[in-house]
Amino acid sequence: MKTASETDMNQQSGIGAFVKQVLEERSMKQSDLAELTGIQRPIINDLIKGKRSMTAETAVLFEVALGISADYLMGIQTEYDLKMARNNPKLREKIETATDWSILKSCASIPVLKSKGIINDGDLKSNVRNALEVFGVENGDEIQSLYDKEQDSLFRKSSTLTTDDKALFTWKYLSINQSKQHEINKPFSKDSIGKLIEKLNEIFRENSDTMNRTREAVENCGIKLIHEEKAGQVPVDGMSFWKGKNPTIVYTLRMGTIDNFAFTIMHELGHLKLHLERGGEEMINVYGADLDDKEREANEFADNSFIAQEQWTALMNRLKDWNPFTVHVAIKRVADEIGVNPQILYGRYMHETGLYNLRRVFETEIK
Repeated sequence: MKTASETDMNQQSGIGAFVKQVLEERSMKQSDLAELTGIQRPIINDLIKGKRSMTAETAVLFEVALGISADYLMGIQTEYDLKMARNNPKLREKIETATDWSILKSCASIPVLKSKGIINDGDLKSNVRNALEVFGVENGDEIQSLYDKEQDSLFRKSSTLTTDDKALFTWKYLSINQSKQHEINKPFSKDSIGKLIEKLNEIFRENSDTMNRTREAVENCGIKLIHEEKAGQVPVDGMSFWKGKNPTIVYTLRMGTIDNFAFTIMHELGHLKLHLERGGEEMINVYGADLDDKEREANEFADNSFIAQEQWTALMNRLKDWNPFTVHVAIKRVADEIGVNPQILYGRYMHETGLYNLRRVFETEIK
């Protein structure tokens, strides 16, 4: 049977320290134990010095010789082995990496990160490090905290399209990360937005080298313009935020049409003019989601950037009695008068009337 001191022996000290104490308490020598067990004394000495681990066969022989359960002896060995394993820096690093990876998969879209080349089929540690850098965090706990904070502000569900929360979360931080890597040297002033709108209407009307000219015009006003394609089920058209000295507008080309592109840019400019402040919250436009006051105001700003509300109301009143398949004639006339791309007004007409099946009359492709 074990003595009280044997039972109280700290198992974390290892089996060698335990056996040594037992022999001392019983005034036994290693040679005595060797004689009782038939195990060579050098082997017992190695075990006591921690150079050798307890085996099941040795534990059974010690059980007979010392009256201490073999299960108990093996338990001490196992506890010690586990302690050493957990304190192994390389193993601890692997455990931390695996834990971070598990949390990362629960928050971020791995397919999206793969499509961007941020993670691959290679080293897990490198994949985790590269992915965490996108979100600006150090470990899995931090990305989980970031994901949880986004629940109310980011994940506003679209009533018409399915939204993959993890893909949307990933898309947002890919956009922010891309903005960090893109620097411009122009100062930004909200007072410049009025002239910028005039320039953009000219660019959209002409629709020639449109994306390059739009970027040049926007960035000349001190606003970063980022194209981050939507990934997965993410019905988002754009986002705007102001981190650092220059604000950023992000667009996806989700629809790939000139009217959707133009409206997205103007919508985000509306946020810059009306809502965004340096270091404030991001404004993200999820198609079909319930609109809050700021999103409604940005929509109105965009609409009014193309045509004054009173002009639009008058046009819509005129078109009430028109055959929908001929309204493009009146729309073209008004568009020419005010100097905007007719597809922008035609697209708005279809959106407000729900007549999305009208035939293609004007050029929709972004050129």
